[in-house]
Parts: sequence; structure tokens; C-alpha cells
Amino acid sequence: MPATSTYPKLLVLDDVLVGLDMANRLPVLDILEHYFADWQIILLTYDRVWYEMVQVEMENRDWQAYELWLGADGVTPIHRPRKGGPDFFLSRARQYLVDNDERGAAMYARAAFEAKMEGLL
Repeated sequence: MPATSTYPKLLVLDDVLVGLDMANRLPVLDILEHYFADWQIILLTYDRVWYEMVQVEMENRDWQAYELWLGADGVTPIHRPRKGGPDFFLSRARQYLVDNDERGAAMYARAAFEAKMEGLL
């Protein structure tokens, strides 16, 4: 009988995908979900576009997304869960419009449309 490990099944990836172009990053998510389904996966990144793509891609899957920030004192970490779905993406699109970032607004508007369409199908 093979020995079972008493160690936790934890996989931490700290921006290891940054060297891949965007088209090759998304299949890695499928690999993680398929081969590491019973593991806790922590995927860290500073790349905002990649973070947003993962958020959209994992919308209907059993993943949680958090944003980490430094508090006002510059030392205390603050984390907050991210929500997705059409309403979240539309509110972000509106904020990007207020900030005069049409590209960001368009990306979020598209994500809202896709999330809404997935809910209808």
C-alpha cells in the first residue's frame, strides 16, 4: 500500500506565467484545474491585465480572487475579495470611463457582456 503524504496539497505560483504571452497563459489555467483539482492553488501576479483575464476566465468556476494592498500606514496588508459578474464588470467600466481610460472601460464592458450572455445560454 503506497504511503499517503501528510503534507498539504498547496501550489503557489508567483508570477511564473509572466514569461508567457497571453494566448499561452489561459491553457495553463485549464492544466491547473485538471491536474491539480484537489490542490489549493495560489496564483500571485502584479500584472493587472493577466489578473483581470483570470477573473473573467474563472468566473463560473470554483476559484476565489483577492486583491492585496498596503494600508495607509504603508505596512499593514489589506485584502479584499473580488466579485465578478455583469454588475461588477459594468461598475468597473463606468469607473474607467470617469478616469478617461476608454481601453479599460471597453475591456470591462466586453467582460460584462460576455458574463451576461453566459448567464442566458
